[in-house]
Amino acid sequence: MRWQVPLQEGTSAYGEAFEHLVLLECIKLSDYYHLDYQFSYLSSKDGAEIDVVVDRPGQSHLFIEIKSTTSVNQESLRTLKQLSQDFKTCEAVCFSRDPYPKQYGDVTVYPWQEGVSKFFTRQQL
Repeated sequence: MRWQVPLQEGTSAYGEAFEHLVLLECIKLSDYYHLDYQFSYLSSKDGAEIDVVVDRPGQSHLFIEIKSTTSVNQESLRTLKQLSQDFKTCEAVCFSRDPYPKQYGDVTVYPWQEGVSKFFTRQQL
Protein backbone atom coordinates (compact mmCIF):
# COMPACT_ATOMS: atom_id res chain seq x y z
CA MET A 1 0.00 0.00 0.00
CA ARG A 2 1.34 3.40 -0.96
CA TRP A 3 0.54 6.53 1.03
CA GLN A 4 -0.16 9.71 -0.84
CA VAL A 5 -0.34 12.55 1.61
CA PRO A 6 -0.24 15.98 -0.02
CA LEU A 7 2.48 18.34 1.14
CA GLN A 8 1.20 21.10 3.37
CA GLU A 9 2.75 24.53 2.91
CA GLY A 10 4.54 25.66 6.05
CA THR A 11 5.49 22.17 7.23
CA SER A 12 9.04 20.87 7.49
CA ALA A 13 8.23 18.22 4.86
CA TYR A 14 7.19 20.97 2.44
CA GLY A 15 10.39 22.91 3.14
CA GLU A 16 12.54 19.82 2.65
CA ALA A 17 10.79 18.93 -0.61
CA PHE A 18 11.17 22.49 -1.89
CA GLU A 19 14.87 22.54 -0.97
CA HIS A 20 15.34 19.22 -2.75
CA LEU A 21 13.56 20.49 -5.89
CA VAL A 22 15.67 23.65 -6.07
CA LEU A 23 18.94 21.81 -5.45
CA LEU A 24 18.16 19.26 -8.16
CA GLU A 25 17.38 22.05 -10.64
CA CYS A 26 20.74 23.68 -9.87
CA ILE A 27 22.62 20.42 -10.33
CA LYS A 28 20.70 19.55 -13.50
CA LEU A 29 21.40 22.90 -15.18
CA SER A 30 25.01 22.93 -14.05
CA ASP A 31 25.46 19.55 -15.70
CA TYR A 32 23.49 20.49 -18.82
CA TYR A 33 25.56 23.64 -19.40
CA HIS A 34 28.84 21.85 -18.48
CA LEU A 35 29.64 24.43 -15.80
CA ASP A 36 31.98 22.09 -13.87
CA TYR A 37 30.55 23.22 -10.53
CA GLN A 38 30.98 21.21 -7.35
CA PHE A 39 28.14 21.15 -4.81
CA SER A 40 28.40 20.72 -1.06
CA TYR A 41 27.02 22.27 2.11
CA LEU A 42 28.52 23.92 5.14
CA SER A 43 27.78 23.07 8.74
CA SER A 44 29.54 24.80 11.62
CA LYS A 45 30.41 23.19 14.93
CA ASP A 46 27.59 25.28 16.46
CA GLY A 47 25.01 23.72 14.12
CA ALA A 48 24.66 26.69 11.75
CA GLU A 49 24.51 25.65 8.13
CA ILE A 50 24.45 26.85 4.55
CA ASP A 51 22.11 24.77 2.39
CA VAL A 52 24.28 24.79 -0.74
CA VAL A 53 27.90 25.79 -1.32
CA VAL A 54 28.86 25.93 -4.99
CA ASP A 55 32.52 25.83 -5.96
CA ARG A 56 32.66 27.70 -9.27
CA PRO A 57 36.08 27.41 -10.95
CA GLY A 58 37.52 30.86 -11.61
CA GLN A 59 34.81 32.57 -9.53
CA SER A 60 34.03 33.06 -5.86
CA HIS A 61 32.10 30.40 -3.97
CA LEU A 62 28.33 30.75 -4.12
CA PHE A 63 26.45 30.27 -0.83
CA ILE A 64 22.75 29.53 -1.32
CA GLU A 65 20.07 29.50 1.34
CA ILE A 66 16.81 27.93 0.15
CA LYS A 67 13.58 29.09 1.80
CA SER A 68 10.11 27.79 0.93
CA THR A 69 8.43 30.93 2.22
CA THR A 70 6.84 33.55 -0.02
CA SER A 71 8.28 36.37 2.07
CA VAL A 72 11.89 36.05 3.21
CA ASN A 73 12.83 38.55 5.90
CA GLN A 74 16.17 39.78 7.18
CA GLU A 75 16.04 37.64 10.34
CA SER A 76 15.69 34.42 8.33
CA LEU A 77 18.98 35.25 6.57
CA ARG A 78 20.96 35.84 9.77
CA THR A 79 22.97 32.59 9.56
CA LEU A 80 23.72 33.04 5.87
CA LYS A 81 24.91 36.60 6.43
CA GLN A 82 27.02 35.61 9.43
CA LEU A 83 28.73 32.63 7.79
CA SER A 84 29.26 34.40 4.47
CA GLN A 85 31.08 37.24 6.27
CA ASP A 86 33.56 34.65 7.57
CA PHE A 87 34.35 33.78 3.93
CA LYS A 88 35.32 37.07 2.34
CA THR A 89 35.41 35.67 -1.18
CA CYS A 90 31.90 34.29 -1.49
CA GLU A 91 28.63 35.45 -2.97
CA ALA A 92 25.57 34.90 -0.74
CA VAL A 93 22.07 34.51 -2.17
CA CYS A 94 18.72 33.12 -1.15
CA PHE A 95 16.33 31.27 -3.47
CA SER A 96 12.73 31.38 -2.27
CA ARG A 97 9.11 31.57 -3.37
CA ASP A 98 9.21 35.36 -3.06
CA PRO A 99 7.52 36.94 -6.10
CA TYR A 100 10.31 39.48 -6.73
CA PRO A 101 14.02 39.96 -5.91
CA LYS A 102 15.06 41.97 -2.88
CA GLN A 103 18.27 42.92 -1.13
CA TYR A 104 19.30 42.62 2.53
CA GLY A 105 22.82 43.97 2.86
CA ASP A 106 25.14 41.73 0.85
CA VAL A 107 22.49 39.02 0.37
CA THR A 108 20.15 39.04 -2.62
CA VAL A 109 16.89 37.12 -2.38
CA TYR A 110 15.68 35.76 -5.74
CA PRO A 111 12.48 34.04 -6.76
CA TRP A 112 13.86 30.54 -7.06
CA GLN A 113 13.35 30.16 -10.82
CA GLU A 114 15.09 33.48 -11.48
CA GLY A 115 18.00 32.61 -9.19
CA VAL A 116 18.48 29.17 -10.69
CA SER A 117 18.45 30.65 -14.19
CA LYS A 118 20.83 33.47 -13.25
CA PHE A 119 23.48 31.29 -11.64
CA PHE A 120 23.17 27.95 -13.46
CA THR A 121 22.74 28.75 -17.15
CA ARG A 122 25.15 30.13 -19.68
CA GLN A 123 23.54 33.59 -19.43
CA GLN A 124 25.52 34.19 -16.25
CA LEU A 125 28.93 33.74 -17.91
